[in-house]
Amino acid sequence: MEILDAWKANTIFVENEDGSSGTGFVIRWTYSINGNTWIKFFLVTCKHVLHHNPGKRQQMQEIVIYPPTRQKDGEFRREQLTLSLNAVYGKI
Repeated sequence: MEILDAWKANTIFVENEDGSSGTGFVIRWTYSINGNTWIKFFLVTCKHVLHHNPGKRQQMQEIVIYPPTRQKDGEFRREQLTLSLNAVYGKI
C-alpha cells in the first residue's frame, strides 16, 4: 500500500505499445459495501496518450507506467510496471 500512496502525489510517465508516451496521475476511491471497505486506484491520462487514432486506441492491450517506488534505503526510484487494459469482464 505504501507504493500506491506515493503514486497519489506524483505524475506518472505512461508509454503505449507503439512507444508514444505521456503522463498521468492516480486517484483513489474508497467505498463500502455491506460493511466491507474497498479501495480502488485509477490511472487518469488523456486518451491520446493511449493512441491518437481512436480505432488503434480501442485495440491497445497494455501500457507501461513508471511509478515512483520507495526503495529499502528510503529513496524513491521509478520502476517499470506493465498494466493490462483489459478488465475481467471486458475492455475497460
